[in-house]
Amino acid sequence: MSNPWVRLAERHGGSVTVDDLTKAAHRLNTMQVIYATDHGCRASYDLITTFLAEFRQVFEPLGRELLHRPHHGYVMCTSDLRIGPRLGLTATRMGVVLRRLYDEKMTRADIESGQVVVDLVELQQAWQDYLSMEWNFRQGDLVDVLKTLRKHSIVLLRDTSDLATPFEVIVRSAIEDVFGERVLHSLASYGDDAEDEDEAA
Repeated sequence: MSNPWVRLAERHGGSVTVDDLTKAAHRLNTMQVIYATDHGCRASYDLITTFLAEFRQVFEPLGRELLHRPHHGYVMCTSDLRIGPRLGLTATRMGVVLRRLYDEKMTRADIESGQVVVDLVELQQAWQDYLSMEWNFRQGDLVDVLKTLRKHSIVLLRDTSDLATPFEVIVRSAIEDVFGERVLHSLASYGDDAEDEDEAA
């Protein structure tokens, strides 16, 4: 089978290169979400969105779907794999809580550059309210969970000058797709299964 990037590069007379297309595809597959505004990502974002149909043709046989959200400035690669087993139960629960906070703040237009900022006090309260669970995180454990979500382009961490709450969580717009309605429904069964396993253990 011929390389689709070779054909695409040839069709456009050298205005794009096979290397550029390959790197953009690898970056999207690895990062899952590419934001136009992130450092070093603009070229890949522009390339993928310009040739979106061609990228979709390449990713579709792999069971991957490409979503372009121009109003939020990102392109995303999804899969049929459920989020829960990949993230782990704690990170999955955290993602659900952050999605709820994101929706609430967006409804109130409490946004910053198209993103939502959550401090640790808000996060703890939301965890307890939404999940009816105790907040038992040590700071290092919490950072590890949030870094897991950061790998999926859901959040960023921003340092503050407050010793009591040393960082804030910036919830990014891709959480709408990463934790979309279909995913949230599938997580319900995953969460029940995981809790049953915990009780059995």
